[in-house]
Amino acid sequence: MKALENEIAWSWSRDKIYRRCKREYYWAYYGSWGGWEDGATPTQRKARFLKKLSDVNRLVGDAIHTPIAKALHLRSPAERTPPFQQITGEANEAFEHVVRLNGWRIGDVITDPSRGMGQLAERYYQLPDLDERLALARVKLGANLDGLRQSLYATIPFRHDARDLLWVDPVEHPAIMSRNEAMQAKRLTLDDGTLLYGSPDVVVKGTDGLVHIIDWKTGRLSSPDDLQIGAYAFFIQRKLDVPLDTMRGHLVHFLAPSEHQVVPIDGLVEKVALVRSMVGEFLADLRARLTDPQLNRADDIERFPMIEPGPTCMRCSYRELCGRAALGQPPAEDDEERGETA
Repeated sequence: MKALENEIAWSWSRDKIYRRCKREYYWAYYGSWGGWEDGATPTQRKARFLKKLSDVNRLVGDAIHTPIAKALHLRSPAERTPPFQQITGEANEAFEHVVRLNGWRIGDVITDPSRGMGQLAERYYQLPDLDERLALARVKLGANLDGLRQSLYATIPFRHDARDLLWVDPVEHPAIMSRNEAMQAKRLTLDDGTLLYGSPDVVVKGTDGLVHIIDWKTGRLSSPDDLQIGAYAFFIQRKLDVPLDTMRGHLVHFLAPSEHQVVPIDGLVEKVALVRSMVGEFLADLRARLTDPQLNRADDIERFPMIEPGPTCMRCSYRELCGRAALGQPPAEDDEERGETA
């Protein structure tokens, strides 16, 4: 088996982390690297474990996204409507599974990062209002599932023939693909060697001849992530050889009233140009911080400075390693999702 290699790569989620805090990026992609190995240091093991923490908002999103993708991958040719009962059951089961995970607590010396991997950050940091946060998250999960049932856009991928589904978010499942196959599917190498990761939820060729990028949103309706759709369009253009001027984007907010669920995203040619510029800026700045860009080594943590203490730190899984665990956690109603793609 080929040895794992820590490669320089760009993705929408990596870019978001890098822009909000260089130290968080360091822990996610350098400080945690090798934390699974027998010879890992205690800090590497802890960083690896913290990287895999979930949180109540991310958990709601994951609990819904994965069953939808699984249903699309496994649907029969005759299946033309979403299996709402199946999706609901799997979403609730996935949610409660993570809630039950209980591996380590803040301050523990982590000897096995796989124990309790994926548990809630709120449980790890022993927040006193965990039960309140879980109650709110269960309500949010139920509201999203209700929105899913009412969504016309949720039925679109099922109404089309399989040949018109150009992309469905890869998921690990015995009947679909392995974890490695899922990661490889999300991987794209450009002509200049730049490595990208991406994965929209669904891409479907419509009866109008256009290619529609659909992205499910489980948080509150906010300003649209235009450039996120631009990043997906760039990925699909290169991965599937689809012309940009034939693509349209759609953000589908399950929490919004049905008549306001969909935010259309147009002008993808211009947005992809901005994304390409973002990729170049990211790579140039990152390489300037590395102690050995050719080997992708970051041996000087101080080149990845911390931001000023504040709400961003309160939401960060790595705050223990930065000595900022005492800042606590944002209010229970905070709705920011911080999931990462690759």
